Amino acid sequence: MITEIEIAGVATYPAGGKRLTDLKKVNYLFGHNGCGKTTISRAIRNPSINAGYNVSWRDGRQLEALVFNRDFADASFGRPDAGYLYARPGFDAGGGGDRAPYGRDRCT
Repeated sequence: MITEIEIAGVATYPAGGKRLTDLKKVNYLFGHNGCGKTTISRAIRNPSINAGYNVSWRDGRQLEALVFNRDFADASFGRPDAGYLYARPGFDAGGGGDRAPYGRDRCT
């Protein structure tokens, strides 16, 4: 279990850093665009990609982290520059198909 996440000098986070503590087994992150949700998820997914990421695990035992963010959606369903993303179930793409033009139904 993650016990603490500290992010410093990355994206919207100040050089002095911000720390998330009192984390639970399941944590839900929400907020406005540009407030740092994806940055937190990237730190959890792979803290070694940036020196500003520090993720602490209970008893120092790192577990596999499953992160479902925009990076996951792009890798799994297509990239915005490809022009299409898969539509969510029940979404009427207008042609009866299972794909919708990117921008009509964003999967982020």
